Amino acid sequence: MSIMERDQQYIANTYARFPLVLTEGKGVRVKDENGKEYIDLGSGIAVNTLGHNHPRLVAALTDQIGKIIHSSNYYHVPGQEQLAARLVERSGMTNVFFCNSGLEANEAAIKIARLYGHNRGVDEPHIVVFEKAFHGRSLATLSATGNRKAQAGFEPLVSGFVRVPYNNLEAIRTLARYNKNVVAVMLEIVQGEGGINIADVEFQRGLRAFCDEQGWLLVCDEVQCGMGRTGTWFGFEVPARAQGGHPGNPLRLPPDWAGEPLTVAHANLAIWPGFVTAVSAIDAKPLIGATTRWPPADRERHRHPRRWCIS
Repeated sequence: MSIMERDQQYIANTYARFPLVLTEGKGVRVKDENGKEYIDLGSGIAVNTLGHNHPRLVAALTDQIGKIIHSSNYYHVPGQEQLAARLVERSGMTNVFFCNSGLEANEAAIKIARLYGHNRGVDEPHIVVFEKAFHGRSLATLSATGNRKAQAGFEPLVSGFVRVPYNNLEAIRTLARYNKNVVAVMLEIVQGEGGINIADVEFQRGLRAFCDEQGWLLVCDEVQCGMGRTGTWFGFEVPARAQGGHPGNPLRLPPDWAGEPLTVAHANLAIWPGFVTAVSAIDAKPLIGATTRWPPADRERHRHPRRWCIS
């Protein structure tokens, strides 16, 4: 029985896979089980940003595996605090929550937004989301997603999300006039699943200002566009770069790092033990990989403690 036959027999059919078995790679090139070479334009769905088999990454991961592979969140993890400090410096946030996927980071963002609303006396907090958005496949993030095909069959969906057209600030202004339960806006700077739609610079600026005016949180889901993919470290920095300034900070969720999934939520907030329960463990390998391939800081960072972002 071949690899593909065993796959079809034993693995849940959740992806429409291509009839291709990739076995090794170097840089941007990969080979299948027959030795045929391809150029990898998918990069593991935008994960392998350094390509395959990068020597520094391989050496760092090998060294860590030889020491300890995994402990748990009950213990301090060497390298975690180092990476967190660098992320704080880059993002302008005050702290970092490490998790295992963009879905979990978005779940944390939704919980933070709801808690923020309750603390302001809003009994049923609402989050503004956008048409064609994609935030994950858990019940909450699926409910925030603007794709009926992805949602079909999993009803009832989670309440508390109100949807508006993408890049339409006037629709959000109109919503604010009659919906007093809104506490946050959840924005993909670049919509991936929705068709590579990009948030206009002027829309981002206007939305940031309007959220400040309303006292709302701005949640930036950058799983598709963070970590340098837009020409800036974070996608939410693009409007400020165009203007020569700093954008202020949303609560942001960055994407996976090359070869090892590592997703984090940056925020300016106080979190206590047990606040986020979806993530049970932090593995040492991606932390070591991330700190190994971190580039030097290239400019001064400024902190804006009242603004949050997730990516």
